[in-house]
Amino acid sequence: MFNLTSIQKQIILGLKMIAFALLSWFFLYQLFYSDISITFMILTAVCLVFWGVTFCAGTLVMNKKFLYLAFVLSLLSFFIFFHGAEVGPGQFRVAFYYFLIMILIFITFLIFRGRVIYDKKTRLKLHFWRIFMKKGLAWIFTALCLLIAFAYYFSPSLGELSFGTGFEIPKSLIDKILGPIGILGQEASDFAYELINSQLSSRENTIKEYIPIALAVGLFVSLRVLVIILVPIIILLTSLSMKLSTKLGFIKIITKSAKAEDIET
Repeated sequence: MFNLTSIQKQIILGLKMIAFALLSWFFLYQLFYSDISITFMILTAVCLVFWGVTFCAGTLVMNKKFLYLAFVLSLLSFFIFFHGAEVGPGQFRVAFYYFLIMILIFITFLIFRGRVIYDKKTRLKLHFWRIFMKKGLAWIFTALCLLIAFAYYFSPSLGELSFGTGFEIPKSLIDKILGPIGILGQEASDFAYELINSQLSSRENTIKEYIPIALAVGLFVSLRVLVIILVPIIILLTSLSMKLSTKLGFIKIITKSAKAEDIET
């Protein structure tokens, strides 16, 4: 059905990988910098899933040169939207952090591809679940989660969050605590109220400094849990897409016979 050369098919698959990456970063940018809504969350997740499907398919059928180029361009397209300039001073430092995480992602990709290629050559039958689930696909997405968490930490929406006018222990709570010690009187309750809340107020700025870090870490943990759900979906969709592509003639699964040595007496 498809009168295309092998190179043309690999180029199409590589372009699809880059396109899904661009869409993922675009919706993620809208989520962090424009509107934190469920719509952009879903769109980002869907695009990342389809990027994962094209990436897994590319790992099996694309040659080393095309796969590396498509994967690197998918990562570097992140800088189109998240280049560090949005944070003002220190933008080069932020961009350097992003680049370091991308190196980590690329290292996990190299390990993953090596394992997949070895399994592909040594196994008698292709089992997509075993190939992708047990060879490190989740680690690539975990590294991507780290990149997303860093992007969230440096986003203006997080920096502009309002945490209220201040932390304060209610007067009623102090009255209840000191209630059994009624001999101290109301003056002791008022003194405790003023003392405790003045101490909280003096440390409020220090506490606020750690809130963005806590939120970014919380986002990373949440995304890591989401990866546990998304990776099986990606593998399932990859398996279905490979079977459909085989029926349509876009790819071919070839059965090869291998010669094996044996020793007899």
